[in-house]
Amino acid sequence: MAINFQNSVSLNNIPTLGFAVENLTGDPAGVTQEGSIYYNTVSNILKIYDGAVWTQVGQNYNFTISDAVTTSNIVKGDTIVFGGVNGITTSINPTPLNDYVRITHDNITRTDPPPTTDTPAFGGNFNVVSSVSSNAQGHITAVQTTAVTIPDPSGTYLALSGGTMTGPIAMGSNLITGLSNPASAQDAATKAYVDSLVTGGLTFKDGFDAGSGAIVGGGNLTTGGSRVALSVGDFYVVTTSGLFYGSVLLDVGDSVICKTAASQGTSTVANWVIVQSDEGVTQFSSSNSMTASTGQAITSQTASVGSVTVQSFAYNGGSNVGHVPSGGDSTRFLRGDGTWVVPTDTGALGKRIVLNSALSYVTVADAGGIRTFTVDVSNAAVFGSGATAINTKCEVITAAGATVYADITRSSANLSVAFVGTPANSTYEVLLTYVG
Repeated sequence: MAINFQNSVSLNNIPTLGFAVENLTGDPAGVTQEGSIYYNTVSNILKIYDGAVWTQVGQNYNFTISDAVTTSNIVKGDTIVFGGVNGITTSINPTPLNDYVRITHDNITRTDPPPTTDTPAFGGNFNVVSSVSSNAQGHITAVQTTAVTIPDPSGTYLALSGGTMTGPIAMGSNLITGLSNPASAQDAATKAYVDSLVTGGLTFKDGFDAGSGAIVGGGNLTTGGSRVALSVGDFYVVTTSGLFYGSVLLDVGDSVICKTAASQGTSTVANWVIVQSDEGVTQFSSSNSMTASTGQAITSQTASVGSVTVQSFAYNGGSNVGHVPSGGDSTRFLRGDGTWVVPTDTGALGKRIVLNSALSYVTVADAGGIRTFTVDVSNAAVFGSGATAINTKCEVITAAGATVYADITRSSANLSVAFVGTPANSTYEVLLTYVG
């Protein structure tokens, strides 16, 4: 079913996409609006109503055709001839219909020298293209070749023994092997030579028990006269928590790095840098700050490590936080003060009004071929005192319920609906929704 517009539609110069005019097999009767258009599907032409008769759109036309020298105006009835010259041939396409011109670029015959199949070595010859000839239309008419001699490579490549490079060498991820240790500042260095110069790097040793000092792989790190000797960069990871050298608590995952060397049986905590992976729980306290609830939030906790039990309070309004309190159901909602209430039904905010001037809150006026019905939304029979038209949503329908489109304006408590022509009372109705 078509959408029924009852007033002019302004698109405000916005492009209309995917638009198609009405398709008919003949001129429609009863049209009074000058400028109406339709497409005739029998004659395949677009027609427009001039206020008296239907005429073909674009019935008369002219256009201009030109080349580099001459310009001509083409009008209806003129014939345009496409003639081919200088390597261009024109013809009418024979199939499926003689309804378009084919323009063909002619082939040009030329003779090329035979290709060479030689595989010459250094000092040998082979042919290459040296020049190409063409005619005035740009067609290639001849190809010329010349012989090229491959030069002797002597002096171009580095000998296997001795010689000097004149540019960089890319190894392509391959190794250079068999190097001697460097003697000068710019000599290449072997991996063994570089490794011998590196000091102070980290060397992972093993895991250990922080309390007893026992090393997982054997020996002791912190206890007894036989505790292991240390080198700068030795790196151990705690696998069992405890007091490191009896003084510093380390948890599983913490690590220690030797910063100063020590001989066997002489190391102290001062020889190490301690890296803690996280911080253990040391002390918690409970407070009622920022909550109106009472009681301890933390109900239990161990000394420095272990679990903590936290009690959650019910939300009771204000800026306090907490879980949703009990008392809610499908008919109640939680207010900001933390209490549950049943919402109040304020009644319907919608109204169906017949556009009939016999009603006390509906008036009608005619001007310039437009009939306007005005509804007073502040009337007690509509939404009542204080209601404003600007807060009222409106949909126009027929008595049968079909939506139509009219011009709707709002002013204070009045909502006006304008139609082209003079529709009778009760022809249309409005569905009003008040959002104020």
